[in-house]
Amino acid sequence: MDADAGDGEHGEPGGQGAAPRLPARQAFGRFWPLTKGDRRRLVLICACVIAAALAETAAILLFSELTDNALRQGSLGAFWVPAAQWLAVAVLGAAVGSTGNSLAVWTAERFVLRLRARVFAHVQDLPPHFFQRHRQGDLVERLTGDVESIEQMVVSGVVSTVSALFSTVFFAVAAFQLRWDLALVTFVLAPLFWLAARRFTGRIGSVARDERVADGAITSVVEESLGNVVLTQAYNRKDAEERRLGREARAWLRASVAGARMSELYEQLVEVIETLCVLAVIGLGAWEISQDRMTIGQLLAFAAFLGYLYPPIRNLGQLGLTLTAATAGAERLLEILDAEPAVSDPPPGPRWRRGGCTARWSSTGSASATPAATGAPWPMSRSPPGRVSSC
Repeated sequence: MDADAGDGEHGEPGGQGAAPRLPARQAFGRFWPLTKGDRRRLVLICACVIAAALAETAAILLFSELTDNALRQGSLGAFWVPAAQWLAVAVLGAAVGSTGNSLAVWTAERFVLRLRARVFAHVQDLPPHFFQRHRQGDLVERLTGDVESIEQMVVSGVVSTVSALFSTVFFAVAAFQLRWDLALVTFVLAPLFWLAARRFTGRIGSVARDERVADGAITSVVEESLGNVVLTQAYNRKDAEERRLGREARAWLRASVAGARMSELYEQLVEVIETLCVLAVIGLGAWEISQDRMTIGQLLAFAAFLGYLYPPIRNLGQLGLTLTAATAGAERLLEILDAEPAVSDPPPGPRWRRGGCTARWSSTGSASATPAATGAPWPMSRSPPGRVSSC
C-alpha cells in the first residue's frame, strides 16, 4: 500500500476534517465546570492579585512623595520614612505575589490533569469509525497541546483578566488623584489598544486553527512512521515517508510563520500606540511644569504610572487574542467530547431483591415466574432444559 495515498483518507490537508466553529463564550462555558473543586483557590489567587496591584499603586505614590520631599529639597531626614514605607510595601507585594503565583500554577496544573483525564476516558469509549476518521497522532496532539490551550483560557485567562482589570482601575484612580488632566489624556488614547486587538482577532484566530491542525498532522506522520518503521525499511519506503513529513512540515511552517507575523505586527502596532500616548502625556506635563502647575516629582510619578498602567491595558487587549487562539483548541477537544461513545453504561435499574427469582422459556413455551418463597434463588444448574433462570 502506498504510504502517500493514505494522506487524503481523512478529508482535508493534514489528515483531519475541520472542527466545528464555536463562539469563545460557549467554549468557556463548556470547560468552566471542570474548575469545580478549585474555585476557592481561584478566589484566593484573585485576592492575591488584587493585593499585589494595590502594593504597586502604593509604591508609585510613595515614589512621588520621595521625589518631591527628599530629592527636591535635598533633605536626608525626609528620605527615611517614605523609603521604609516603600520597602515594606515592596516586601508585602512580593510575598503576596509569590503566594498567588504558586497557587495559580497548582490550580492550572490540576485543571489540566482533570481535563486530560476526562478526554482520555471518553476516547476509550469511542467507536472504531471515529478512529478511522481521526489519526492517532492528531488525537495525541489534542490531548497535549490543545488541553494546555484550554487551561490558558479557563484558569490563567480568568486570573489575567482580574489582574488587568484591577490594576487598570487602581492605577487610573491614582493617576486621576495625581493629575486629572494628564490622566484624561491617557484614557482618551487608551481605546486605541482595544481597536488594535479587535483588528487582529479574526486573523489570529484563523491562523491559530491552521496551526493546531498542522501540529496534529506532523505528530500523526511521525507516529505512523515510527510505528511502521520495520515495514518502511522492508519495502524501502523511506523516501515516501520523508516526503509525507516534508509536506506536513511545510504546511505547519506556513501556519506558524503566519501566526508569528500576525503577533509581531500586533506587538509593533501596540508599541507605536504606547509611544504616542507617552509622548502626549510628557508633552502636556512639560507645559504644566512651565506654567508652575506641576512639579517634576509629579511628572516622574505620573510617568511611572504610565509604565504600570499601559501593560494591563495592553493585556486586556491581548486577552481577546489569547481567547481566540484557545478557542481553536477548544473546538478540537469538543469534537472528541461530543462524539457518541460506542458503548455506554445502562441507566440504573431497580435494586436486586433477595429471594426474587424468575424463569422464562428461551425457545418455546410460555413464560412463567417462579417466586422464591423460601428466600433462596433457584439454582441455575437445576433449571429444566430450555428454560433460563434469572435472579
